[in-house]
Amino acid sequence: DSLITNNINHAISQLIMEVRPQEMWATTTFSTSSSTAAYAIGSGAAINIADFLAVIMVRNNTDDVEIKRGDMRSFNRNLQDTANSASLGRPNRWTRQANSLILYNKIPDSTARTIKLTYLKQPADISGTTAFPLNDEWIRPAELLAAAMTFSDLNDQAHASLKFSAYDKAMESFDRPESIEDEAPEASIRLVHNLNF
Repeated sequence: DSLITNNINHAISQLIMEVRPQEMWATTTFSTSSSTAAYAIGSGAAINIADFLAVIMVRNNTDDVEIKRGDMRSFNRNLQDTANSASLGRPNRWTRQANSLILYNKIPDSTARTIKLTYLKQPADISGTTAFPLNDEWIRPAELLAAAMTFSDLNDQAHASLKFSAYDKAMESFDRPESIEDEAPEASIRLVHNLNF
């Protein structure tokens, strides 16, 4: 029973990371500090989140601009000297390292900026009475993936392969929420004028 429960919880987490369903999106805000690039994520940390799973997007609310995603390679290549005021300013890139969000390209200066972090949240583990945390359309894929993991743990590779195959087929049939919204009629409206020349 504990093996099956663990596999169900792992399947739900994998679905969340793969699909990023919007019911698992959450936001929080934090303030920048002068000459500080890294902000720890966690309960009681600079970015106080207990259920953090992954970053979706970052926005500078103070200056009303998106902070674009970067990477550790560019951060290391452009590592600025925080003692040099020319290196400080409005950050316009973010990356992750371990449990920290790093703001860079300009390391935050003395202006206390409010940063909005949109993230995927990790649901509470399912136990006997815990409700399924995702919308109902994800119940069947989660069941298939958990069953595949359980058969694999039992060294029944034939049944595990069948369940993994069924899971893959089920996932191919789903549109991601963003894709559905991108296909909304409003997204394809073109403005035209009715002037006659």
